[in-house]
Amino acid sequence: MQRTALVVDDSKSARFALRRHLEGRGFKVDTADGAEDAYRAIDAQAPDLVFLDHIMPGIDGFTALRHLKADPTTATIPVVICSSNEGAAFVAEARDQGAADVLSKPPTPDQLERLLAALAVSARQSEIDASLAAAVDPTDDALLAALDEPTAQIPAPSAAPSASADEIAALRARVETLETELASLRAQFAAQIDAAQQATVRRVAETLLQSLSAPR
Repeated sequence: MQRTALVVDDSKSARFALRRHLEGRGFKVDTADGAEDAYRAIDAQAPDLVFLDHIMPGIDGFTALRHLKADPTTATIPVVICSSNEGAAFVAEARDQGAADVLSKPPTPDQLERLLAALAVSARQSEIDASLAAAVDPTDDALLAALDEPTAQIPAPSAAPSASADEIAALRARVETLETELASLRAQFAAQIDAAQQATVRRVAETLLQSLSAPR
């Protein structure tokens, strides 16, 4: 299924640029020129990801972020704050408010690629956690003990655990599959970071060579 994103920015050029980047990575992208417009768009069709400009007329990005996180129907949608402020204090504040991450304005393709990879890893980890939470009753001591022990030590049916050995085995298989996918995503993320770093080194080297070869 095609991933969807909502880009919220009062700047038409900024919306267009980010939309083009995201569509190039397979996203179906909608845009909004302000928070109120974004609320209506999300009510009509919740996206997989929201990119929210920090400074906008009327309702600013942090206020809109808090609104989305306070609503149970939108609280789980990852929201990325877009800002020219990339200082550590600002990034920490954005995450404290509930942002999944901060993206620089204007973003570079490398930055966007790393951010999307990191969000994919986080989403897969959340899926693993949700699968475990849904499958395991925290008050079910027999099942919790069985998950921590080798299969051979799973309580026999005569012990009357609330989950059968087949259910436990299926849960283990699901977790192993998700963990394999998560490891693959992490490897892809690391490779993308390495490629981005190499590209940065090449650009710096080219700039230095051009500077050294320029007439004095």
